[in-house]
Amino acid sequence: YNLSLSRHHSGKPLLYTPTHSASLAIQKLFKQSTFDINTKIIGERIYRYNWPHDNILPTYLSTNVSYKYQISAINKFETYIHLNSENIFDTQYQSVYGFPVPGRSYTLTITIKERK
Repeated sequence: YNLSLSRHHSGKPLLYTPTHSASLAIQKLFKQSTFDINTKIIGERIYRYNWPHDNILPTYLSTNVSYKYQISAINKFETYIHLNSENIFDTQYQSVYGFPVPGRSYTLTITIKERK
């Protein structure tokens, strides 16, 4: 119990603690390909205690999709191409008050690595 808080705030959740949270991750392997989907939902969070109504950050949903394909496996080397999309629904949210999360992003990566 934090004695610096007034009696109006006793028994409330800690700052930035979501009311509900859930995550789902699916990974599918097929021959030389890997497909991933990761989804996370974070419920409302108090970012500042205030009486009579606390300051609340709203619920948000974040989904990332990824596809990785092995192009070749020749001699000592393997080559992969990886396409990744983060925050595909491009929702505007703040995981911490005052610091908005950037919108949707895409990356394309080609990796050549030595086999062991």
